[in-house]
Amino acid sequence: MEKYYNILLATHKENLGWLRYLPQERPYNVIVSNSNGIHKPVGADELILRDNFGREAGHYLNYIIERYDDLPDVTCFLQGDPWPHAAMWGDNRLMLELLFGRPAFRAPMSYFGKQYAPSPNQHGKPEREGSRMEHYEVLSIMWPDAEIGPNVPLSIGASFWIRREVILAKPKHLYEKLLDKGHDKKLYHADPYYTLAHTLEGCWGSVFDHAGNSIL
Repeated sequence: MEKYYNILLATHKENLGWLRYLPQERPYNVIVSNSNGIHKPVGADELILRDNFGREAGHYLNYIIERYDDLPDVTCFLQGDPWPHAAMWGDNRLMLELLFGRPAFRAPMSYFGKQYAPSPNQHGKPEREGSRMEHYEVLSIMWPDAEIGPNVPLSIGASFWIRREVILAKPKHLYEKLLDKGHDKKLYHADPYYTLAHTLEGCWGSVFDHAGNSIL
């Protein structure tokens, strides 16, 4: 069967036993990106071992950087336990179609989780003491010559799919810079593992300069 998309699972200590129930004949590759030194789980096509930095954001950005010149038509970015992170807050049919169907991917990008109304952008001021790297800092990296508006649309769960051309619309060095910023202690007051992931979790669409649509 032709495989026309990748599913990238960002994992640490999650139970990945659910992968064994995926169909053997399927139109996608399951790539497990893990930061806890596991063996390749049953049901996975590929295992990548990484340092434990940035939670799912570190896994996603490293995948984009390393495969920038060899991306499939579509990549689906999911956390190791995608159901509580996305589907229960959105539409379970999207996740089921992704894993057991042949999705058409009719939009350039789509979230699996619930989308929020735009939230105030604090323009470099902490949302609360010790919280996270600011959305403004993230977006200023990805849009270096743009004026960032007062609102940043958010989505829950850091779970989405995206077409190759949307990723490639940004040069690779911007993704590298964004990943490197996760180590910049000037941008946060708390645990960096929390900071990079929880800032990017809600605004991946803004990182790619694209609004997510809830369709496959």
